[in-house]
This record gives sequence, C-alpha cells and structure tokens, in this order.
Amino acid sequence: MGFWAVFPWLALAISIFLFAWVHRKRLQQERRLREQTEDALWLSEDRFRRAFEQAPIGMVKTDPDGRFVDFNRRFCSMLGYSGDELRGKSLLKVTFIEDLEATRQAVQVLEKGEQDQISLEKRFVHKNGQNRWANTTVSALHDQQGALQGFIAAVEDVTDRRESEKSLNFQRQRLDMALWGANAGLWDWSVESDDLVTGEIWNTMLGYTPQQLDEAFGASMRRLTELVHPDDLPKLQQALEDHVDGRTDACRSEFRMKTAEGKWKWIQGIGKAAHRDAGGKGTRLVGVHLDIDSFKETEARESDRQARRKRLQDALAKLAQSQKLTSGNLKAAYAEISEAASEGLDIDRVSIWLFDAEQSLIHCEELYDRQIPGHDSGWELFASDFPEYFRALKQEIPIAASDAWHDPRTASFREVYLEPLGITSMLDVPLQVGGQLLGVICHEHRGPMRNWSVDERNFARSINNFVVIASETSRRRKAQKAAEASRHRFETVLNGLDALVYVADMDDHELLFMNECGRRMWGDALGRKCWAVLQGDGKDPCSDCTNPKLLDASGLPTGVHVREEYDSTHKRWYQCRDQAIRWPDGRWVRLEVAVDITEIRETERALQQVNEKLLESEGRLKEAEKIAQMGHWELDRDHDRLFWSDEIYRIFELEASSCSPDYQVFQSLVHPEDQEIVNQTYGKFLHTQENYEQVYRLKMPEGRIKFVRETYSTLFHPNGEPWLSRGTIADISELARVQQELQESNLRLQELDRLKSMFIASMSHELRTPLNSIIGFSGLFLQGILGEIDEEQRDSLERIHRSGNHLLSLISDVIDISKIEAGRLDSSPSHFFLHEVLKQAVDTVRGQAEAKNLTLEVEAECNPEIFSERRRLLQCLLNYLSNAVKFTEDGGITVKVGPLDDGVEIQVIDTGIGISKEDEIKLFEAFERLDSHLRVKAGGTGLGLYLTKKIAEELLQGQVFVESELGAGSTFGLRIPLHLREAELVI
Repeated sequence: MGFWAVFPWLALAISIFLFAWVHRKRLQQERRLREQTEDALWLSEDRFRRAFEQAPIGMVKTDPDGRFVDFNRRFCSMLGYSGDELRGKSLLKVTFIEDLEATRQAVQVLEKGEQDQISLEKRFVHKNGQNRWANTTVSALHDQQGALQGFIAAVEDVTDRRESEKSLNFQRQRLDMALWGANAGLWDWSVESDDLVTGEIWNTMLGYTPQQLDEAFGASMRRLTELVHPDDLPKLQQALEDHVDGRTDACRSEFRMKTAEGKWKWIQGIGKAAHRDAGGKGTRLVGVHLDIDSFKETEARESDRQARRKRLQDALAKLAQSQKLTSGNLKAAYAEISEAASEGLDIDRVSIWLFDAEQSLIHCEELYDRQIPGHDSGWELFASDFPEYFRALKQEIPIAASDAWHDPRTASFREVYLEPLGITSMLDVPLQVGGQLLGVICHEHRGPMRNWSVDERNFARSINNFVVIASETSRRRKAQKAAEASRHRFETVLNGLDALVYVADMDDHELLFMNECGRRMWGDALGRKCWAVLQGDGKDPCSDCTNPKLLDASGLPTGVHVREEYDSTHKRWYQCRDQAIRWPDGRWVRLEVAVDITEIRETERALQQVNEKLLESEGRLKEAEKIAQMGHWELDRDHDRLFWSDEIYRIFELEASSCSPDYQVFQSLVHPEDQEIVNQTYGKFLHTQENYEQVYRLKMPEGRIKFVRETYSTLFHPNGEPWLSRGTIADISELARVQQELQESNLRLQELDRLKSMFIASMSHELRTPLNSIIGFSGLFLQGILGEIDEEQRDSLERIHRSGNHLLSLISDVIDISKIEAGRLDSSPSHFFLHEVLKQAVDTVRGQAEAKNLTLEVEAECNPEIFSERRRLLQCLLNYLSNAVKFTEDGGITVKVGPLDDGVEIQVIDTGIGISKEDEIKLFEAFERLDSHLRVKAGGTGLGLYLTKKIAEELLQGQVFVESELGAGSTFGLRIPLHLREAELVI
C-alpha cells in the first residue's frame, strides 16, 4: 500500500527528468543548427557584397529615410566623396535641387507599393559642386513580412553622353548656318509653273546626272517627289504647303530620297520663299538639301547603345534584389539568372555548365531557350570531343566568339550544335570561385554575327558573380561533410598550382600549411620554423621577413606585400606575395605565394640582347658613311676632345692607328689658297648658333686635289659658352669635276641636295627596321604574351614603347621630306568635303586643348567639296593645330574657313606667345625651332612647318602664310585650290 501511494510522485519525477533531458538536447541541436546557418549566411552575404562592389555601375543602398548605409567604389568616385563622407548622408543632400521633387515622388511610389521598381534620369551634386547626370533605377527592399527595409539603386553616370548630345546639337546648328552661305545642294522652285532647277552638287549628292534627272523625273517638284520615300512624303508636302501659305518662316523637313544606286539617303531640306505675291503666298522657293545620313546613323547607334546599356542595367538591378539567389534553391536561382542574362543581352539561349571533378567534361545544370520558352538540363560535353574549347576555358579568359563557326575555340561545335540551332555568336565566361575554375556560363546568339561590346562582356562577368553567389549559398547550406569536401577540393587546387604556397604563424614562425609544390621542394616541413626550412641551415628569421609589415598598429591587415627573392638552393628566382589572413582558430597568420619568375628574368636578358642589336645599327651607319663617302666629326669643347669617324680618315687618306684627330693635321691638308677662308669660317661658327656649310679643297700627296663639303653647328651652355660642335665632311671631288665640266654649279648643288635627301630617306628606313622590332617586342611584353612583368618592368617597357613610337614618327617625317625633295611622293587625290577633314583634325587635338583649359572653335563660312590629297591636307592642319596648342597657355584657338576664287583659305588663329618679325622668315625652314619660354615643354624637331610648306606648295598646289605679333598670338594660314591641276598631281 505504501509503494502505490508514492508511485504517482515517482512517475511524475521521472517524467520531469526525461522532459528536461530532451529539452536540453533539443536546445543544443538548435544552437548548432543556428551557428551553421549564421556561417552560411555570412558567406552568402560576403559573395553578394563582392558582386555589389564589383558592379560596373554605381550601386547604393539606403535606409527607409533615404540615408546611405552601403555603396560601392564606383558610386563614391562618381560623386568624388570618400566612403566615410557619404555614410549616413541623405540621398536628397547629394541630389540637385531641381530634381528633388521628382526624386521624392519616385520614393513615394515605391513606399506605397504602386511599383516594384522605378527608373528616372536625375542630377547628382559632385563634391566639387558640379552636377553629374545619371540614369537611376531604384527598388524597394522589404523583409519577409513585407515591411520596408530601405532602397537599393543602380546609378549609371551619363554626364558624358548628355554633353556629347549637347555638343552634337550645337554642331548641327553651326553646320546649318554655314551651309546657307555655301553654293552646294541648292534648288530653286517656281511654285506656279512647278519648274525646278537643281545645282550640280545637289545632283551628285544622289548620284544622278542632270540628264538622268530630266529623262526620268522631269524638272518639276511634282515629278521629283517620286524620289522621296512614301513614308516621308506627306510630311515633306505639308512642310512645303505651310511655308508657301506663310504659316512658317522657313520650310524645314527631314526625309529619305532614292539614290541612283537604288538606296535611301537621309536629306535635310531647308527652304525659304524668295518671292511672295500680294496675298503673301510664296511663288518662288529657294533652298538647300543637306546629306544627314551620317547624323542619322550616329543617332541610331547612340540610341541603340543606350537601350542596350539600360537593358543590361535593369537585368543586373533585378538580380541584385532577387531573393532566389540566396534562398539555397540552386535550380530556381539558376533559372532566374539565365532569364535575366537572356533579357539583358537580348539573346535566345543562356546555359550554365559545371566541370566534373577531373575537368574531363562539363555538365549542363541550366539551359534557358527564349524561343520555346523553357528550361532544360542534363547535357554533357566531353573534353576529348572538343579539346580546343576546353583548352580555352582552362585559360580562364572569356571566349568572345563573334564568328563561332570559324573561331578556333568554338569551330568544333559547328556541325553538331551551332548550325542545327542557328547559333552564330557565343560569349562564354569561365565560372571561378576563389581562384578555382568550376565551369562556364554560355551566352548564345542566333541571327547575323554579333560583335560583343565591352559593356556586354562586363555584364557577362557580373552574371558570373551572381552564379557564384547562388552556387556558394547552396554549397554552404550543405552539411559538414560537404564543407570538408569543399576544403579538400580547395587544397587540391593549391596543390595543383605550379607555385609555392605556405602558411606560417606570425609569432613563432611555425609552418601550418604547405602545398604539394612546397613539399616537393622542401619535404614534409609542417611544424618546423619557416626560416629554418627556407634558409636550409638558417638559425635566425629572414632579414627581409614581412611579418612586421602585414599588420598595422591597430592589428588590421595592411594588404599584399610583393618582393623578389633568389633561391640559391634550387637556383631559381621567385616573386613572393605575402599577406595576413585569419586562421580557423581566429589568429592572424602569414600566407605566402611564391611564383617562379626565372623565365621572366631570362626574357629580360633577351631584351638586353635586343638592345645590343640596336647598337649594331651604329655599325650600319659606318657602312652608310662609307657608301656615301661622308664622314662626321665631333668636338667636345669642355674636355677638348676631337673625334673623327672612319670615313673622315679615309677622305683625308690617313691611318687611324697612326694619327689621332688633330686640327693642325687637318689644317695641313687644306689647300693653301683655302686655308684663310676655312679658318675664318671656323672661328665664326664656333661662337654662333647658326648652321654653316662650306666647300673647300684638300691638297693630297702627288699634288692631287680633293673637293669636300663640310656642314657643322655648335651647341651652347645656358651661360652662352660653346660646349659641343658637330659636323660632316663629304668627298665631292667627282661632283666638283662635273660642276666644272658643265659650268652649272647651281643645278649641281640642287642635285647634291636631292641625293642627300635620298640618303636620309634610306637611312631612315634602315633605322625603322630595328625600331619596329623594339616597338613590337616591347608591345608583346606589355600585353603579357611573353610572360608576366612587374610594375617597375612595365614602367620601363612603356617608356621604351613610347620613345620608339615617337622616334618612328620623326623618321616618317624625315622620309616624307626626303620623298618630296627627291620628287618621289605620289599623290592620290579624291573628292571630299572640307568639313570632314576639318572635324577630324579638330577632334584629334581637342583633348590636348582641354587638358590646358583652352577653347577650340571653328568658324566656317563654307564647306566646299574638294578634289585634292585628303591625307596630306589633314597632316598640314594637324601640324598647325598642334603648334597652336603647344605655344598657347591662355585663351584659345579658332579655325576660320573662307572662300576664295576657285579655292579656299583656312586660318588657325591662337592667343599664344606670338613670333617676332625677324623670326617669321625662319619658321618654315627644316629643323628650325625658335627660342621661347615654352621650348622645353613643347619639344619638337622643327620639321612640322617645313613639311607643311612643302606639302602645301608641291602637293596641294597651294601656299602657306603667317601673321603674328610677339606676345599677342599668331595666325597660320593655308590657301589651296578646290581642284588639283591634273598635270601636277605626281611630284
């Protein structure tokens, strides 16, 4: 009886104990699950953060009150603020005051839930006070209960585009005004009799002859409108009717007309009533037709480009706020990404493929076809069937195949895949996570071949990031076993790298990890001191240990530290990259990646050999002097050293081994009758900056006489003292003999000058050969084709590359001058409008002018069609404009165009330093540069104006002129005929 009395209480106690035990176990399980979930969520947010930061446009996130809580570097640079300056600042504070109301209305629409997303074009205020236009796409962020959490916006800077549009409109207005005064594309219409007269350029604009127009359509406006496109005819007729009836001040219309080739050309028609009757009705209209085909094409291209960019922006914004990417449902996330990519790139097919563990095949995880529409998966492609494609993927470089049928990387798909599906272009981006190649995202285009733009390639890379976010989120949500497998794969990748990777404790230098490459070099070194392993018998830490540099005073990482180190044990050079990383136990450790750069060092030695080959060109100069019978000498006045080339010894008939360069020896060879004049000339030129040339005789053994021609010049110190004299001596005995025989010394001197120019041209070509090699090899190094280079090497190679191109340009000028003077510069004249060449020249130097805050304007009274040498005219204009920018510090440059009788005059007017009257006569001489305070900054060889004069007079059949006042600017002019004379086309 006693037991049954206490039994209920005993049962109750046992129940309470069991309930507490079960509840404790459940709490432990829920805590572990919550920790795993938080870890996965952190990794997912980290991936999303990377995509947010690396977006090609500005990305910003605000709280519900519009204050900035997050933004990427692109947005900061767009407004000129640092991250600390922007954080917490209100969106309305950086919005232009006139756009505040539109911004508030857009936010209210999103707050009310009337729209999920809204786009508007608005102005932001830069830190410097300037306005920046931007296409802004804003979306509201809600939590799972639908409460407003804030806003996310994608901001694309379109300030440059708006400025371009403004400039384009301004140029069009100026063009309209200029063409009113030009006798080109004119038409004259008698309204009552319907008689129509058209000008010659109007006929050639459409490709018809006057006879063709008369026979096919008659000389009437009614018949001529048969050439107008049917869709544009009503608008044109209405414009004519409105102006004839006096309802408009001018008749303006844009329409298409059929050319003689059967094509449609856009025309801008402008007309005015030249006479009206007593009732105010127009009886005669006169106007011009302008060819605006190129403007229409530019507008269409710009509109299409903006539409494409907006489409890409909207697709990225849609993915940025998609919750499917972080839901863990990989299939749904892939479907969302493929549809967004298809919509953004406006293509039919997008697919996502992943490698197997051995990277021997890729498996299709997602395939979206917009034509069906629908989603599919399950396909496999084997590396053995498509080796070139897989090889390209493993290079981890996007495959942008515009012609996929013939591109070597994708041509193997043609018969089995591309042709049956009608795919012509492919844009495939390797999928990478943490440096590991996981697969590829394929974007496939049907229809005409497509050239993938830079925006589209960047968009594809951004899509890659979203795939990574979705994949990583799904992967991190798996159990601990999957996490261990992922870690194992990561170590496999590190072990597969052909580089030494190790991790060492930053306090006691203990090695915590070393990849397979390191184990092959050093054996099993885990647990040992890093310096003891790397130094062999070392007993102390390395003298260049980077541990003190990897963390700052507050204990935060300072970034990557790069250095080069020589491994004497293995006799190899390595580039080491050290940085501090978190170890799983929370401590900071040093991660080092050492890449073998021995081959790069060997490449540097190869570059040195290239430089040695350049020295060989000096030997060629000696050979050239021998052929030309011309030697050179150099006198260093500071050190009293005189140098003679081998050819001078030969001309003097002296042995270099038995005689040193000496002025007294030279003087003894000069003919007694010429010694006085030679000495006087030497004494004069050694103290002036003028170039001298003289011809004298040498008295050789046995009474033989040699005629030589000597040219020389002197360089001076800033204090006016001479320091270096240079000259050439040429044996002209044979030439002197011919001159005496023909008694035409003047003609023979011209012939000698021509031969000199041909020699310079020959030598310039010889110099271009090694220069092209230098430019080519340095270009290959800069592109990374011959191996990786560090920043110091890149800077040196870029200097070599720029200097080589500059020297090649100077040699080209010398060749042009030589060809002109030798009468061998061919002419290839063509028909073109002056405005085309003028615009190209102005656009070329506009960046230089803007860099110096100079204005650059064009005032054209006419735009005639010219039959001339287009490229050479452009060369002359560029020489004028470049000099104007060089020698102008304040103000600006104006280009004026005016008509002449059967010609045109072009003036380049600047507000620069000006030129004195005594210096104007030397402007167009070869190698002549006038002294000015800008000489050192501007640079140059003095060939530009000389070449301009030669081209203008001898090729363009025109003339040059200059008007200037010292300190008040200069005007450089060019007068050329509208049509070259046929008999003088080739010089």
